[in-house]
Amino acid sequence: MSEEKKEELQAEDDVKEEAGKTAESESETQKPTTRNYVIWLLAGAYLVYTGYRLCSSVLAGEEGGGIGFMIAGIFFIVFGAALVFIGGRGLLRVGKEKQEEAQASAARAETGPDRSEPAPDSPEPAKKTSISERANLVRNLGDDVAEEASGEDKEPE
Repeated sequence: MSEEKKEELQAEDDVKEEAGKTAESESETQKPTTRNYVIWLLAGAYLVYTGYRLCSSVLAGEEGGGIGFMIAGIFFIVFGAALVFIGGRGLLRVGKEKQEEAQASAARAETGPDRSEPAPDSPEPAKKTSISERANLVRNLGDDVAEEASGEDKEPE
């Protein structure tokens, strides 16, 4: 009984590990898209504009403009400029990656199918098994071999 409980706990741990690895791989594969970079660029431009307006109203001496608005305006300008820089750089990077991908696909189309990719009609690779599943398979194989050996020793009637 205790061996069965150990096996169940090991199987649960394996499932949790695989789920964690899947979540990690999904988060690693999600990259910011062009849309995200455009939003960052627009938000940064708006912050720069708002910061400029705050600072210019304080410098013009308008009512309600104090040192706090000047500090907020400077913060908005700096933060907005950083967003504009990150968004612009990201847009350029995404555009460059798309261009390189298009060139690579054009080169693959000229040279023919890639040999490293499996043929569409080839069988899919076997699914990965956990260590505990492999251990169970080995143990079951050992039991089968022992049964065959004991069965051969007996004479048929």
